[in-house]
Amino acid sequence: MSCNNNSLLTGNKVVVVLVFLLCLVHSSESLRPLFACDPANGLTRTLRFCRVNVPVHARVQDLIGRLTLQEKIRLLVNNAAAVPRLGIGGYEWWSEALHGVSDVGPGAKFGGAFPGATSFPQVITTAASFNQSLWEEIGRVVSDEARAMYNGGAAGLTYWSPNVNILRDPRWGRGQETPGEDPVVAGKYAASYVRGLQGNGAGNRLKVAACCKHYTAYDLDNWNGVDRFHFNAKVTKQDLEDTYNVPFKSCVYEGKVASVMCSYNQVNGKPTCADENLLKNTIRGQWRLNGYIVSDCDSVDVFFNQQHYTTTPEEAAAASIKAGLDLDCGPFLAIFTEGAVKKGLLTENDVNLALANTITVQMRLGMFDGNLGPYANLGPRDVCTPAHQHLALEAAHQGIVLLKNSGRSLPLSPPRHRTIAVIGPNSDVTETMIGNYAGKACAYTSPLQGISRYAKTLHQEGCAGVACAGNQGFGAAEAAARQADATVLVMGLDQSIEAETRDRTGLLLPGYQQNLVTRVAQASRGPVILVLMSGGPVDVSFAKNDPRVAAIIWAGYPGQAGGAAIADIIFGTANPGGKLPMTWYPQDYVTKLPMTIMAMRASGNYPGRTYRFYKGPVVFPFGFGLSYTTFTHTLAQSPLAQLSVSPYKLNTAIFNSSSNSIKVSHANCGTFPKMPLHVEVSNTGEFDGTHTVFVFAEPPENGIKGLGVNKQLVAFEKVHVTAGSKRTVQVDIEACKHLGVVDEHGMRRIPMGEHKLHIETRPKKIVRDLTFTMADLKNLFLITKHPTTTQILITSLFFISLFLLSSSPLPDFSHSLIVSSFTSRLLTAANFFSSSSASDSNTLYSVSPSSIRVNNESNKMDKELTSCDIFDGAWVSDDSDPVYLPGYCPYVEDKFNCFKNGRPDSGFLRHRWQPHGCSVPRFDGEKMLEILRGKRLVFVGDSLNRNMWESLVCSLRSTLEDKNRVSRVFVKQSNLHNEGFYGFRFKDFECSIDFIKSPFLVQESEVLDAYGKRKETLRLDVIQESITKIYRNADIVVFNTGHWWTHQKTNEGKDYFQEGDRVYEKLEVKEAYTKALRTWADWVDSSINSTRTRVFFVGYSSSHFRKGAWNAGGQCDGETRPIENETYTGGYPWMMKVVESVISDMKTPVFYMNITKMTWYRTDGHPSVYRQPVEVRGSSPASGMFQDCSHWCLPGVPDSWNQLLYATLLVSSGSLPYRSLGTLL
Repeated sequence: MSCNNNSLLTGNKVVVVLVFLLCLVHSSESLRPLFACDPANGLTRTLRFCRVNVPVHARVQDLIGRLTLQEKIRLLVNNAAAVPRLGIGGYEWWSEALHGVSDVGPGAKFGGAFPGATSFPQVITTAASFNQSLWEEIGRVVSDEARAMYNGGAAGLTYWSPNVNILRDPRWGRGQETPGEDPVVAGKYAASYVRGLQGNGAGNRLKVAACCKHYTAYDLDNWNGVDRFHFNAKVTKQDLEDTYNVPFKSCVYEGKVASVMCSYNQVNGKPTCADENLLKNTIRGQWRLNGYIVSDCDSVDVFFNQQHYTTTPEEAAAASIKAGLDLDCGPFLAIFTEGAVKKGLLTENDVNLALANTITVQMRLGMFDGNLGPYANLGPRDVCTPAHQHLALEAAHQGIVLLKNSGRSLPLSPPRHRTIAVIGPNSDVTETMIGNYAGKACAYTSPLQGISRYAKTLHQEGCAGVACAGNQGFGAAEAAARQADATVLVMGLDQSIEAETRDRTGLLLPGYQQNLVTRVAQASRGPVILVLMSGGPVDVSFAKNDPRVAAIIWAGYPGQAGGAAIADIIFGTANPGGKLPMTWYPQDYVTKLPMTIMAMRASGNYPGRTYRFYKGPVVFPFGFGLSYTTFTHTLAQSPLAQLSVSPYKLNTAIFNSSSNSIKVSHANCGTFPKMPLHVEVSNTGEFDGTHTVFVFAEPPENGIKGLGVNKQLVAFEKVHVTAGSKRTVQVDIEACKHLGVVDEHGMRRIPMGEHKLHIETRPKKIVRDLTFTMADLKNLFLITKHPTTTQILITSLFFISLFLLSSSPLPDFSHSLIVSSFTSRLLTAANFFSSSSASDSNTLYSVSPSSIRVNNESNKMDKELTSCDIFDGAWVSDDSDPVYLPGYCPYVEDKFNCFKNGRPDSGFLRHRWQPHGCSVPRFDGEKMLEILRGKRLVFVGDSLNRNMWESLVCSLRSTLEDKNRVSRVFVKQSNLHNEGFYGFRFKDFECSIDFIKSPFLVQESEVLDAYGKRKETLRLDVIQESITKIYRNADIVVFNTGHWWTHQKTNEGKDYFQEGDRVYEKLEVKEAYTKALRTWADWVDSSINSTRTRVFFVGYSSSHFRKGAWNAGGQCDGETRPIENETYTGGYPWMMKVVESVISDMKTPVFYMNITKMTWYRTDGHPSVYRQPVEVRGSSPASGMFQDCSHWCLPGVPDSWNQLLYATLLVSSGSLPYRSLGTLL
């Protein structure tokens, strides 16, 4: 990140004046109050946005509603201007905390009570620890110090860190800021560090606000004349999904980061900060960012003035805000946004939406609470504490990597090595150790100072600076080496060689450094230890192969305590446990490919990038690192063999042409059990030490075109083991999360076939291979309690069988062990089916195939139901009585009680639904209650779902001998139409059947119009509040929404639909419905645990109005029989196509009950005039009287819906199938 103002200011005097004024305003606010809403300010303390008991979104809306357009625009930039009339001071958004509070951005200043802050190792070094808890703890300490400085007026609360870009190319100058080359590691680092920084407290409270940067595919600064301001990163969908976007998605999903920064570069010809697909659709839409999107500094100016993406600056301002940018680091939006509004390129609502995202974060930080909040006690005494500085030392210990140790030359012994020659351009450095984006360190210990604590030192730089342009100092260095008992050469790079805006052209040590190492090694009379400081890999093959260089240590940039840590490692006070987070390539690797090629996979003469795709020679591989002790691995116990994969989407688009994989988005990811691998790590050496257990997956090629993956890291765990002892590490493997690969279309899939899990140790390269098979899933419809032999044979192939050869731990072995067979999978399937519940027991019983008993009748029904669409059929005559008698269920609402209201005919009750190709079991209330025993079933939606709910309650009540054993919950029936909740409890079965009124599923709301009057709106982006509590204890949820979207207000879409603070002047109802359904889908995916709660969605129930709409004289009276012509179609409602599309993109399995067709034919089933009793309506329909041609008489059509619900539950003996018996998309 750096400012790039030249192009903006050139030849534009007006702009110069405006920038000057903005800076002047900001300068005047340097003594700003720490918070707005000061309780001592009588003018503002009563304002609604200052009231902490008001919901944040309402406070944000209130504040935005009080601002003028000009005030709003001045808040769109990093140096946000004050609004004195509202008691709001200016605020600087730009602060940095990459590895400690930094003064790189203008938001933090050192001096006075805060002369410095703890400076931890550079990120690449900390990443080498592979310790997620350490990463989070560093974040916590950094945020403690940031909050302390904020309380003292020396810093802000918004920190644009961490940098989670992938170290794609070893020459990248900013690779030092990143967690390395692996997307899983980068994602884990991002989530861990962000959680530590933000605190992620209750109620979305933030300690500080982090920011993951630079999104996306940014990993080139300035190479061979190509700079980041002009670079167009040409990236395939495959690489974007598989590599570049992974850390950002983890940062948003798992870390819940408050901000994402878009980068300077273009991606496939479009600036990232103007790309609606990358920002609005992906970050905010798919990933559901709860926060703001900020530009890298002057990025908007860059894509206008340097990339020439737009013709005018106003167009650039509009393009960025419309794409989803909320905040500009730089003055561009403050200068040109008003012009964009005046020209009609933007609306004020667009500005409001951007502002709402930034102010919401400030609210979550407590900046409008009128006080310092829960962190008020933090101050200068909490910065640079002994504990914090010790953590910096420990982080360096854990991140330093031992790359070579010939003859166990290390550790050195002070009694034997009393004099140490300390040589090299980095031997006595301090600031070099903290890398870039650093602040003022609390204190430094250089390598020379650290080693001096253990032994007498002879110090020579050897050459001036890391450029090492001459050999004048070599003689003195050689002389020192001849006199010493051991020699430590501290060589490498610094920010003059690799940095922001500075990429390397090669991988060798700069200048004459290699010559210095070689000559000193020849002269030294004791062991030679080469210590390297660098952010990126260095080709030191010469030293690796030189027997006179006894040991090589990579220290990265080890932070303020780096010298002490290096010395502790050299002398054995600390045992090295770091592992390389990137591949170290030979120099000739970079001669084969320019930095500008973004492709990850090897192709032709192109070698590919990172350990995942590159197969050529390396200096040191990813994950390499030695220790002073030795570790062995043993698989401690048999992994469970019940990790199954099954699709829940039926349409054939799930499978590719060869049926060799399943899309992760179409699998039951939420229901996968974890397969724990229990790895016993033994320390067989003499030193206590830490060890990283890596688990790599090697997927089958299996015909997925362009896969090209060698192996990929799926999990890692850090463990500390004392000498002579052992520890067991559990690594959980999940198929969707860990075994997916990305195809050429950017789709993540789980390939069928043999997968290998490698548990790797180094340097012996002992590989533990756990091999399992995942078979084609097309023919497995559901898992039943009583399977046929064929079902067992098919289903057995879906379990990842990782049985060990015995129950005792396996000894070390160096060959691949095939630990599963078809027989073991078959027995596993048999055990699974023979247990009472697959989800209730982890015990595997020893059962032979001959002991399996098959219920043929049940199997026949299962087979029939799973081989047809139960929603495709016809109504047939049936003289059987309805499940409950007309007029006798007290829970039927009066307007659905057609018999009570005088309907004379009963033919509409004498029909049942008959699917084509199968029979549906009749509804059995006793069995249904057994299925629901101890469970809660909740209907959520409009009055059609209420129709279905009342039908089910009455159907179940009719089976009870003692009708008093069902009781109402909460509200009275007479209030049902106006109440939001209604429920019944069946006491003997401890189950409840509830209804929550939510006709839209999203929140109905209101805003103030220009005249201060309240206006109803529908929040398309907020789930209805009453729904949000059901996930806690609901076992089955049945949703619907449809009919209310056809009413006049919603159908017209004028000044009614709202997103954030924006009320659309006009929005087509289809687009609004789609937005609302996606809000519902996102809520379901994020809030409902699909291993516990099953989700249904009921489709659109047909209406049958003649001669007009419901409120315009529409009629349906006189109809007494269904339409019997099966070729009749009522027109498939567009809403259900939206439903199907939305459900198809969800990760949660949703059973779609497509009742539309079965209701097409039932013109006879509506209440029509019998929605009211005869004494109200008269003996004949009155002119202008409303008829109900939407809802259904009860008993009636909804009873058949519940019959299909019952059949669905019955087939799986009480546990819902993951595949619809009808249409499950």
